[in-house]
Amino acid sequence: MKSLAFYNLNDELFSKLVNIEELNDYRFNRFYDKDLSSKVKDIFLFNSFNGECKLYDKTYMIMDNLSVDDIKSLSNIFLKNNIEFNGIKILHTEKNSEWSLKDLFTEVNEEDKLFKLNQRLREVLISLNDYDLSKYTEEKTFALKKALMDGFLILNNKSAGVELVENAINSINYLKENLK
Repeated sequence: MKSLAFYNLNDELFSKLVNIEELNDYRFNRFYDKDLSSKVKDIFLFNSFNGECKLYDKTYMIMDNLSVDDIKSLSNIFLKNNIEFNGIKILHTEKNSEWSLKDLFTEVNEEDKLFKLNQRLREVLISLNDYDLSKYTEEKTFALKKALMDGFLILNNKSAGVELVENAINSINYLKENLK
């Protein structure tokens, strides 16, 4: 059965989702801080009816038994019913099935942070595409050109971590500011 499990989703939105006719074949679950030591695979077997969500500020939706087409359909249903889900969407997989929810959230939060930093690095690189370096000496622009190339290589490196991407952004911004 297709299932959606939520953490930190407000009651109004949860109620709205449960009452959408196109989602009648879905099972809906909620879980709370007290459930975070449970394995990912187990949250689809129970439904917590009350609790607190204080450990994480974000809202999470974990999807189980959904195909790519199901996910597209779910997205369209959300749009059709004016539902804005701004939380983090996670797919239950064989890889994360045995993880605790807390471990899953730690991993997903790191991936979310890295994704946002990569977007920021991309924006920084694009913003300098038309930057006129000809009015500066080669001595002043050399480090910036190298930092831009490094930033591009980091952006295309699938194994680059948060610290490396942050350093690239900071380096480019610092060198850009110090050209003046």
